[in-house]
This record gives sequence, C-alpha cells and structure tokens, in this order.
Amino acid sequence: MSRVLFVDDEPLVLRTLRRTLSARALDWEPLFAETGEEALAIVDREPVDVIVSDMHMPKMDGAALLGRIQERHPEIVRIVLSGQSDARLVFRSVPVAHQFLTKPFEAAMLVSSIDRALVFRELVASPVIRKALGSDNRLPATPRTYTALTRALSRDDVSLTQIVELIEREPAVAARVAQLGSSSFFRVPASVRGIRGIVSYLGIDVVKTLVLTVELATVFAPGLKGFSPTTFQAHSLRVAHIARRMLERGADAEDAFLAGVLHDVGRLVLVSRCPALFARALAAKKSSGGSLTDAERSVLGVTHAEIGAYLLGIWGFPLDVVDAVLGHHGEPALPAGPMTISRAVYLANLLAHDPDAAIEDEESAPQSELEAADSTRLAQYRELAREIVYTESP
Repeated sequence: MSRVLFVDDEPLVLRTLRRTLSARALDWEPLFAETGEEALAIVDREPVDVIVSDMHMPKMDGAALLGRIQERHPEIVRIVLSGQSDARLVFRSVPVAHQFLTKPFEAAMLVSSIDRALVFRELVASPVIRKALGSDNRLPATPRTYTALTRALSRDDVSLTQIVELIEREPAVAARVAQLGSSSFFRVPASVRGIRGIVSYLGIDVVKTLVLTVELATVFAPGLKGFSPTTFQAHSLRVAHIARRMLERGADAEDAFLAGVLHDVGRLVLVSRCPALFARALAAKKSSGGSLTDAERSVLGVTHAEIGAYLLGIWGFPLDVVDAVLGHHGEPALPAGPMTISRAVYLANLLAHDPDAAIEDEESAPQSELEAADSTRLAQYRELAREIVYTESP
C-alpha cells in the first residue's frame, strides 16, 4: 500500500487530518509528523510516496523540508498544504514543490489531489527515472526567449500582451505559470483558462516576481546531438496555434493551446534530467528508422508523452490538458462528434510536422476512417496547418 506523510507543527491540524482521513476509505496509508526533523527520520526509515507539508513551521519550514526531501528522496511527490497567505512563502517552495494546496481544506479535494498524484506516479514505473524526474523542479528554456522575457519584465512600461506572448513561446515558463494557475493558493477561478487568463488574474507584479526572482527555469545546455531547442520551441508553438484554432473559441480553445505548448514537455524533462539516456533513444530511432516513442520505450521503458503527463499530473494540471499530452502520439482520433482537446492536439502535432501527412491506420484500409468520415473538415485542418506552418512566424 502507498504511504502519504502529513507534516504540520499544529497538533490540532494533525488531529483533524487523522479524524478526517480515518472516516474515508483510502487506498493509501496516512502517516503523520509534527516537525521537519521527524518527517526526515520517517522517510529515511521507510518508503513514502507522497509528502504533504505545512509551510510555516519552526526550525525547519516547509520549503526547507521539501528541499531536503528533493535531495535525499527525489522520487517522493511533494505537496504544500498551507494556510499562509503570503505569496513569498509559495515562491520559496516553487523550486521544490509539485503542488500547492490551501487551508482550510476540503477533505474530498485533498484526498482527490493525493489520489491523482499516486495514479500519475504509475505512468513511470522505473525508480531510476522517477528519481531523475524528481531531482530538479525546473525545466530548460531557450536562451533567446527567456532573456527577452526577463528583459521585458524588468521594464515598468511592459504590457500584458507582451508578457503573454513571450510566456506562450516558452514551454518551460508557460508550464510553471500554469502550474500556479492550477493550484488553489491563488484561488484562480475555474473559468479562468489559458496563459492570458492566468497572467491577467495573477497580475503583472506576481508574474514578475515569479520569473525574475524564483528559480523556475534553467537554460538549455548546448550539445545534445539530434535535439534543437529552437526547433522544439517552434514546433510546440505551431501545435498550440493549430489546436487552438481547431477548437475555434472559448475555454476549450485556451486549454488546447496550453496543451499544445506543453505536449512535448516530457522531452524537456529527458533533455535536462536524463540527457545520456535520451541521446541513446535518439540514436536508436535513427538506426532503426522507427518512431521516437518506440525507441524511448526500448531504451527508457517509458515515452516522453507518459513522462510529460506524469509531471503535469502531479503538478495538478487540468485532466483534459494532461490527457492531451499523454495521447498526442496515440491512435488516430476519429472526428465523430465535437472536436476534443486531446483530439485537437493529436491532429495538430501530426499536421504541424507535415500538413499533408496521411492520417490513417496503416494496418487497415488505405484511406483512413478519418479521411472518409469527414474529408471536408480534415481538408480545412490541413489548410489551417499550411497557413501556420508555412506562412506564420512561430
């Protein structure tokens, strides 16, 4: 059975947690500690899958504790549960925490967040890969865009539109801004969607603090043969634009754009945390002539789509976005019924590589069900992809 460790220096809070959790049917065992030192002793002594810690504690606060956990047991999912309203405390924990939850808490929400984290952990079975993924909470950013963003944010006259456009171009930063938007700490309403909505709600000052003073991104290290940060960034943005326009308007369109920007975030993780293994996967793909996902499965035992879904899942992203990231190399998506976020990202990824790509099941009919079922709509998607890939600047 999985174990979840709750850490809080308030005995009343721990008693409430014990009482609340004992009244529910759980698929995991709750453990409790009153100090950071006691929590470290527990995780050093026995396996723990998730740690849920308060932020404001004497001697060793939550950020310090989670930092120690990240160093010593990076495979543990790290969640902040705090009643503190000071955003500075959250910013201190951004480099080490996966999720941010607030007190007072609803039992159903807390249990659901933990259940989700445990489910998404199962996407990555290898302990070695789990440790590599948890060892650093940052993602690599392209130097030019990250430099442009930090310079823009240092100006007093920067506009919201400029900030949004720069963040949307950079998957590493977009992921972290959206992570805070998905958390309960800033109480962003569910109706607020997409990078523009989140930045508008948080405000320029909060975003400035997040980007300029929080260690949320690294810069790509040069030299990984077969991987171009600039090409990666351009492709992610093209997928995002195509997917958004497939959904046309509304909240789903903004979620499709976010999922498009982040659909390959698993590759960012592999490039930054497992460069040697990822290089082997790229070499295997080249030598075999097969797909990257097949090569990753052979070398790593897991694909970049599963790693991306794992990361966004334990970060608390909306399930529609996580599902789209997980399925962007999935089976051909048939267009029966309305377009979905997952289907849009799958098709956008395919058409962003080649607007004229065949969309078919190679083991069945030469003309795919998709082509036969809705050739008019597919032709429109192809034209949309041509417009974005060939005429629009990424």
